[in-house]
Amino acid sequence: MIVVSNQRGIALGLYTAADVDAIHAAFQSLLVQHGATLTDFLLSAPGGQCNCRKPLPGLFEQAVEAFPAITAATSVMMGDSLVDMEFGRRLGITSILIEGGPNSPGPRRRSRERPPTSDSRRWLKRWMLCWMA
Repeated sequence: MIVVSNQRGIALGLYTAADVDAIHAAFQSLLVQHGATLTDFLLSAPGGQCNCRKPLPGLFEQAVEAFPAITAATSVMMGDSLVDMEFGRRLGITSILIEGGPNSPGPRRRSRERPPTSDSRRWLKRWMLCWMA
């Protein structure tokens, strides 16, 4: 499994790289508990102008370069935003919208003003347990 993420909130000062690292560590731990392996986290440069900001394909291209066995046909994009879904659509990747997440569209959408700390970790744990069950 490879995670691709824009992490725009770092550039906006909503949270720090250390906050993101803590969430990634919690994610890794949860996956290990369920026998899954996380191979890599690929992040776009916060605030940078590059083709690595979803929905552009740069993060997928980086993943393929690092792990040549990856293909769009064998990949799944799970995300909580319409940008994530557009990323998957443009690449021909099967995509699943996770509703109720911090960035998801609709009435349960949360404010982007909150740092992704313990609240996001609880959301991630619930989401992972649901998908891995």
